[in-house]
Amino acid sequence: MSRRLLVVGGGCYGAHYARQLAPALTHGPWQDARLEILDRDPGCAAAGLTGGSVALATGAWDDLLDARVSAGTRDWLVPAPLTPHLFAQWLGRALSRLGEAHEIEPPFLPETPFARLTGTRMAVSFAEWRCPTHCVEPAICPATRQPKSWDLGRALTAYALALRGAGLLPLVGPFVARLAPVARGISGFPLSDWARAARQTRALLARRRHAYVLGATVSSCHGAATLWRVSRTRS
Repeated sequence: MSRRLLVVGGGCYGAHYARQLAPALTHGPWQDARLEILDRDPGCAAAGLTGGSVALATGAWDDLLDARVSAGTRDWLVPAPLTPHLFAQWLGRALSRLGEAHEIEPPFLPETPFARLTGTRMAVSFAEWRCPTHCVEPAICPATRQPKSWDLGRALTAYALALRGAGLLPLVGPFVARLAPVARGISGFPLSDWARAARQTRALLARRRHAYVLGATVSSCHGAATLWRVSRTRS
């Protein structure tokens, strides 16, 4: 099966992304790949863009994503800017199949310039300014016009070490769905990032009664992170 670029949502963002990404299917690293738009509404704005290598798949979000993570790890997901929770929701479902999984409030937040807790989910960022729309995160920050000295992936690794030092053991992760450029200023991440998280947690729970899991969807500057406690179901 050829690789797929999976665009989440067929509304204004999804339709724009589909138009931008379609040329990438004819040359370069995504040549001969397929573009699949995921949406609940068969009459969404992107429905008129289908044909050739572009298809529309409709259904419940959870069902659409679960099927595609299981089907192949060569696919990349292209999320809308307002959907970092998709990875957390999928990982939560995957962890629940391993045992009892609960999102928990972290004992403290990462030491980033912006860190806020909404329910049990953490929103973190290195930006203390308004970022340009569709920023591709170049080495020189468009806002400060200085080289970027930060990386949220590194910050979450340090955060995981701090959580372990505070007694959250064993802690798996951070599992990071890391956004990277796909084409024409649009970013996505490989679904293999998602599948790896469930595999490693399953391996740990084969030896332990419980574990903590840290997962996040991030760019180099911004992200959303969630902490779970998973207890293995007694056999």
